[in-house]
Amino acid sequence: MPRSLLRKSLLAVAAASGSYGTVCYLVPEKFDSQLLYVYRKLPLKVVSYSVGRMMSVDIPPRWRTPIVGSFSRLIAADESELKECDLEKYSTLNQFFSRELKPGARIFQKSSHDSQVWCPSDGEIIQFRPVGSSMGYTDGLGATKTEDFMTVKDCSFSLSEFLGPPLTVKENSTSVSSIQNRLCQNDRNCLYACAIYLSPSDCHRFYSPVDWKVNFVRHFSGSLLSVRPSILKFFSRTLSGGKSDDNISAVLSIQERCVMVGEWKHGFFAFTAVGASNVGSIDLNHFPQIRTNIRPKNDKLYEDHMPKNDSVDLKLNMGDEVGKFNLGSTIVLVFEAPRGLKLREVSQCKIGQHMIV
Repeated sequence: MPRSLLRKSLLAVAAASGSYGTVCYLVPEKFDSQLLYVYRKLPLKVVSYSVGRMMSVDIPPRWRTPIVGSFSRLIAADESELKECDLEKYSTLNQFFSRELKPGARIFQKSSHDSQVWCPSDGEIIQFRPVGSSMGYTDGLGATKTEDFMTVKDCSFSLSEFLGPPLTVKENSTSVSSIQNRLCQNDRNCLYACAIYLSPSDCHRFYSPVDWKVNFVRHFSGSLLSVRPSILKFFSRTLSGGKSDDNISAVLSIQERCVMVGEWKHGFFAFTAVGASNVGSIDLNHFPQIRTNIRPKNDKLYEDHMPKNDSVDLKLNMGDEVGKFNLGSTIVLVFEAPRGLKLREVSQCKIGQHMIV
C-alpha cells in the first residue's frame, strides 16, 4: 500500500474515532447503550463453554494434589471447611469448585421472626430492599416506581422482564402497571428483592431459604456477562446518567438464568440462579432436564419446566440443597412479605444466616 494512501487511511480512522469520542462525551447516553450492545456481542458464551470444558477435564491422580491445591490457593478457598479434605479425590477442577462442605460448616440459625428468610448461599448482598413505590422506592431519577425492578435512562428493565410474563397469581388481576398487584396475594404485603453475588472463594452450592413449594422453573437462555458488583454498578450508574449506582443492573435481566417460581406462607416466592461469564452450568437438583450454557434449540426467550410429577408441586424445606453453580455467579430472591420489614444491611453473608433483622 502506498504511504500516501496509508497516511490518509490512518487520518480518516483518527478523525472518525475523534468524532465518535466527541459524540460520546457530549451525548453519553448514546455511548452507554452502544457499550452494553457491544459487550453483549462478545463471544462470552463460547469462552464460558470452553472454560467449562477445561474445568471438567480429568486430572491424572498423581497431579491432582498439586493442581487442585494451586487452584484452591488461587481462588482463596477455605480448605478447613471441605467435606473431602483429600485433594486427590477431586478428579476435576470443577468437582473442587462445586465442593461440598463438611457437616456443621454452615448452620441455619434459629429465628422467631415470622417472616424470616435465611441466606441461600455464601456471598455479598449487593441489593436487598422493597420493590415498588409503597415503600418509597425511586429509580434514582426522582421518579417513583411501582413495577420497575431496574430502570435506567431511556431503557426500562422491569421485574416482569426478569421473571418473564405473565406470572399473575391473582386470577382477577388485569393490571399491567403494577407488578405487586399481579404477584402479591395479600394487599397488606409488598415485594422484596435480594441479590447475592458469589465470589470464586465462596461455596457454590445453594439452599432453600424458606419452606416453600415450587410450581415450575423458567429457563432463560440469555447472555453470559460478568456479574461482578463493579460491572453491575457500572452499567447501572452509566445508563442512569451517573445518578444511581444502587439498582440491580440491566445485566441481570439479560443473563442466562433459571427462575424457580412458587409460593411460601406469605405468598409469592421466586428463587433465581443467574449465570455469568465462565459460569455456563447451573445444576438444579430436582430439574436435571435443564441444561445451561448450550446453544438454544429454538428462538424462544424462555422455556418452562414442571416438576417430575406435573400434578404435585415440589416442596422444599428451609436448608434443603437446591443446586449448584459450576463457577461463581448470583442468586436473586423476589418474595412477598408483610410491609415494613427491617432488612439486613449490604454485607457479606453465609449460608443459613438471617436476612431479616
